[in-house]
Amino acid sequence: MKAYYRRALCHLSILKYQKAIADFKTALELDPKNAVVKGQLDATQKLVRRIEFEKAIEVEEDQSPVEKVKETINDGGCELPNDYDGPKLPPPRDSDRARESKYGISREFIDEMTAWFMKGKTLAKRVVWEIILGVWSVCVQEESMTGVLLEEGMTCDVIGDIHGQYYDLLNLLKLTGTLTISPSGTDLTSAQARHRRSTVFYSMVILWTEDHGPLKWSSLSSPGNGSFLIESF
Repeated sequence: MKAYYRRALCHLSILKYQKAIADFKTALELDPKNAVVKGQLDATQKLVRRIEFEKAIEVEEDQSPVEKVKETINDGGCELPNDYDGPKLPPPRDSDRARESKYGISREFIDEMTAWFMKGKTLAKRVVWEIILGVWSVCVQEESMTGVLLEEGMTCDVIGDIHGQYYDLLNLLKLTGTLTISPSGTDLTSAQARHRRSTVFYSMVILWTEDHGPLKWSSLSSPGNGSFLIESF
């Protein structure tokens, strides 16, 4: 019951209201007298009705921030400064041209950018905008909650929220292996090539098996040797 209830809260936090309602109902079927679950179910159903009502009466919204940035770029309002000597994005790939971008991204650029940041320096605004637009174009097609399939013999490194700590991120990637770029998504990290590892950054994880359904929520602890242990509670 707790697993369904907590997964419902996850769905609720990422605005997947119908999935949250379905899990709240399942949890309530398993524990019909649970007042907390019933309260959450009622509140979520009321929220959905309110959102549907607001959609019915809403007027056309202003231009989205993404469209505003693209328009500024297309109008020539954010070119690279002539004196900028930092990392520069490579020419576009087909996927970049599809989103009307003049730039792509590469392993070399990421390495240069990492070294540049280590010196305490910053990127030009145009470079930052291109990176953000590229990430947005990928993330907007992805689900907020995704599954990671672990094949037989593969090790999974689960890493908690690092709260934007850049040097912690670099240190963790040294432990798990630096990431590589692959259009097909088939390349492994340097550590994966040796040990078949998968790295997952997360704030909340629920373990799920096909045979037994949800298991338990998990937390992380470090034994002090650079690895992380998953502990159930």
